[in-house]
Amino acid sequence: MRLPAIILAAGEGRRVGGPKALLDLGGKTMLARTLEGCHEGGFCPCVAVVPPSLIEAIRRQQADLVLGSNPSPESGPLASLRIGMELLPADVCGLLLVMVDFALVSRATYARLGESIRRDPNRLWRPVHGDRHGHPVWFPRSLFEALRAAPLDQGARSVVYANEHLWAGVEVDDPWIFRDVDTPQDLRDAQSEASRRT
Repeated sequence: MRLPAIILAAGEGRRVGGPKALLDLGGKTMLARTLEGCHEGGFCPCVAVVPPSLIEAIRRQQADLVLGSNPSPESGPLASLRIGMELLPADVCGLLLVMVDFALVSRATYARLGESIRRDPNRLWRPVHGDRHGHPVWFPRSLFEALRAAPLDQGARSVVYANEHLWAGVEVDDPWIFRDVDTPQDLRDAQSEASRRT
């Protein structure tokens, strides 16, 4: 059973000083850390959707990635997700939607998600810490058409909330499933945490 991941990393990161995919967290880029988590969970193939200007640089750094580009990142994450979906093999049973913004989600979280998805890939899986759901999110194949049809301004979240009957949660001890890097302070906090882990 192949469990693909699509890593959304097309944002320009204006508020944090550059494209998030290449921002450094403890000596590794945010994209590299995200990819390590995907590998820990056994997610393969991994597709990353990045700005066109970064394709060659990322290809040199991450030869094992399938790369797509979104020339209009202002169109939002769902547009990038659809670009990534076009690059998936035809026979996959779903996809893990991964935001590079959440680069410090632990490897253990990815591993637990992978185990749960393998048991039942037809559910909509999300990690849970306390009483809150976070990232990344597994969408079963049955929701692919809904992802393709959802309004861009509502994003994949609209598909999640329209399919509550498919929800399943994986309990994890990982507050980073909620913590994205979106501001300079977020970046400083993430860099501090990354340094603590290494």
